[in-house]
Amino acid sequence: MQHYSLWDSPLRLAQDIATIDIISGGRVVLGIGRGYQKREFDIYGVDIAESRDRFVEGMDIAIKAWTEERFSYNGQFFQFPEVMVIPKPVQKPTPPVFMAVTHSRNSVEIAVTKTLGVIHGR
Repeated sequence: MQHYSLWDSPLRLAQDIATIDIISGGRVVLGIGRGYQKREFDIYGVDIAESRDRFVEGMDIAIKAWTEERFSYNGQFFQFPEVMVIPKPVQKPTPPVFMAVTHSRNSVEIAVTKTLGVIHGR
């Protein structure tokens, strides 16, 4: 699968994950993380200091894309008028999402707040 980050294309990520969920008969599980190495952010031209807020905003958009028929968004990093994102995933309300929380307490807080599963290395 092509890699799409929540930093620049959360709608495309949501569509791709929903498509894989359909093709797999409802068996997709998404593992995702904020990133933690400056060079990762430099590649996308994103300030690493924005990682938390960009991740939260991107995850909010992906969840809305999976759960709402139509929605608009007016955030700090992403703005768009009313859209209808298709396809929708088989699993309801969303496919399982697990967040990597290996390098930051902030990531743990995000996972808990968003009720995401966690992946940790310790």
